[in-house]
Amino acid sequence: MKRKNLPAKKKLGNWFRAALVAVPTLVGGYWANNRGYLDDLPLIGYTETETDGLADRFPESFPGATNVRKYKHSGSRYLLVHIKTTHTITSDQFEQRREIGKVLGKQDSESLEDINMGAMTVFDSVSGLVSGLSRLYSLDSVYIEGLTKGNDVLLNDLIDEMVRVDPEVATTRDMERMRTVARTALSKLYPDAEVPEFPQEFASTVYTGLKATLNGRLWAAPAESKATLTSALDAQSQLIHTLKQRGYDNHEIGNVFRMVDDNREDALLSLLSGAPSGNVFVVVYGAGHSWADNIKEWNRTHKKDRFSLVEVNPNGL
Repeated sequence: MKRKNLPAKKKLGNWFRAALVAVPTLVGGYWANNRGYLDDLPLIGYTETETDGLADRFPESFPGATNVRKYKHSGSRYLLVHIKTTHTITSDQFEQRREIGKVLGKQDSESLEDINMGAMTVFDSVSGLVSGLSRLYSLDSVYIEGLTKGNDVLLNDLIDEMVRVDPEVATTRDMERMRTVARTALSKLYPDAEVPEFPQEFASTVYTGLKATLNGRLWAAPAESKATLTSALDAQSQLIHTLKQRGYDNHEIGNVFRMVDDNREDALLSLLSGAPSGNVFVVVYGAGHSWADNIKEWNRTHKKDRFSLVEVNPNGL
């Protein structure tokens, strides 16, 4: 079809209307990217939220951290600060780790003692980071991996009593001493109950709680849904048996782990978005986890409860 020649006045009007649509989008996108946002801002004149500013002003370097990485999303209501950590493990967990390594064709040369001593070095750095963030944001709580809703009162009471029993317990690197103090504290909290031997698999959560709450000065808040955590632990315990039954490749194995982790990470976002107050949440959680993709998906469907993320790697990790 032959194109009609439009009058110059009409051409100018069409160009102007197109510019009204395109220029704000282009400028908004440039401005957003220039400000470090991961999403474009469609309109000129975007007003940053309080949390946008908090993410923007989060220190690029922090005492006790080797690396700080920001994931800024426009219109954020919450800021999730993920302090990455590692775990002390039991002898059973060590053997499980070796079995998974064999299936994956990876041999771990670290001894159980080396792993646990390395974890304690990281815990010391985590404690320093939480202390600094507590002053920066006037925190009254810190969220702990492995702690579920309903068990937080027990853990906080236990931490307080452990510090009364042994004021130096949070500085020890002797896990047997820590477990002995925990058992003594439980007997004082529940004098009429028969206190069993302190379960070794809970030692890492308790020790993390001691360090991250600064010896009980902050509240240890739950970072897990009980149902999701139980499901994840069941899936992990069945994984070795499943892998031995069929030859999964590394990509498939990675997908299994990712699915388990995603469920726990999504559950945390739901938990935090329902918090009664506050917009900065400091979470102490394993280094193998990341909320970068989870938050990107979450923000698409939760326009009023959007998150930005800061990941902090402590010294020793």
